[in-house]
Amino acid sequence: EAVVDLDGFAGANDAFAVLREAVTSAKPAEIDAQRAHATLSWKFLIGFCAKKPLYKSQVQQVLQAMLDVPSFEAALADNPELINKAEASLPEEVLETLGLSSGGGG
Repeated sequence: EAVVDLDGFAGANDAFAVLREAVTSAKPAEIDAQRAHATLSWKFLIGFCAKKPLYKSQVQQVLQAMLDVPSFEAALADNPELINKAEASLPEEVLETLGLSSGGGG
């Protein structure tokens, strides 16, 4: 949480690795059980990907796993602030994973 609050993604590689492992190895029901942390997870991943574009494909794996869980998908869809931040800062390929597109397609 401190990483997100301070926008300090420079040292966030370890936090991302832990989140990636937890999400990509979990079943959807296990991810859903963490829905109280959905918004924070989205904030972290959007900020991390914006600052660390080399991790783009790995971030996309985590995003897709989260989007497969209705409660996590809703946490993003119901948050215009997060969507705006994503559209303003993420590469096109990542926006497409999120179902967004700066190219007029979404």
